[in-house]
Amino acid sequence: MTATRPSSYAEKEEGEPAISPWIFGYFALDITDPQRPLFLWRINRENDAPILDLPAGAAPDSVIPALGQTWSEPAFALVKTTDEDETGTPVFFIGGGYTPDNSSGKAVLMIKVIDGTVLRKWDNSVSGISDMNYAIPSAIAVVDEDDNGFADKLYVGDVGGQLWRIGKFTDEEDNPLPFPEANENSAEWEAHILFFAGIPGETPEVRKFSEVRKFFFPPSVTLEKGYDLLFIGTGDVDDPCNATCLDRIYAMLGQDLCHQRCKRRGNIDRI
Repeated sequence: MTATRPSSYAEKEEGEPAISPWIFGYFALDITDPQRPLFLWRINRENDAPILDLPAGAAPDSVIPALGQTWSEPAFALVKTTDEDETGTPVFFIGGGYTPDNSSGKAVLMIKVIDGTVLRKWDNSVSGISDMNYAIPSAIAVVDEDDNGFADKLYVGDVGGQLWRIGKFTDEEDNPLPFPEANENSAEWEAHILFFAGIPGETPEVRKFSEVRKFFFPPSVTLEKGYDLLFIGTGDVDDPCNATCLDRIYAMLGQDLCHQRCKRRGNIDRI
């Protein structure tokens, strides 16, 4: 599988190059026999078949309007989709992608490997999520805490300086599960902000966007006794020479303890 890249160009009537809309999608090949690879499916932000003058059968298998430029490398995992599921479904997770103005890419998606079907999408259209307002070009950090082969949780940052944790960490009565337990049924997973790389009381909107610390890459996650330990750095891949933003490298707990105590940068100690 690969994310399509802006490497193919079409000539406009004026002779100016136009980036192919394929940069807003992914496609998959079956390379079981490397000498005879088979096309499996492709997904795209829109039905680009008419734009590219393709036959009707070449339309995307899935159209996902939330996709931005496909910077997010797929993270593969096996997930449960019901409480009784003991077999699992092979999927990959991606961030919605990148757009400089945050007009799209503001989502995390779980997609079925075999046919490109979108099984879950976390964005502001989901009940309980209201702050996923920034593009997510980062890959997703997938954690299998108990090493049983099934994904337990996800971590990912956005370009608004928000670090998200996705999973379900309470029981049926909404009581916290003891670490490292987690509800492995991905149909129950929720998304919340674990950390914001700003100062107390601040939001990305109150500053110039060029001054916001941005997450373009996933955190590194280590399993410690009683908690996840996350390491993540900020930066701007789209504007690496930007001198107006003072970027940081953070180390933090990945549990609800940090969600309550360390959500804002002002509550984190310098080391």
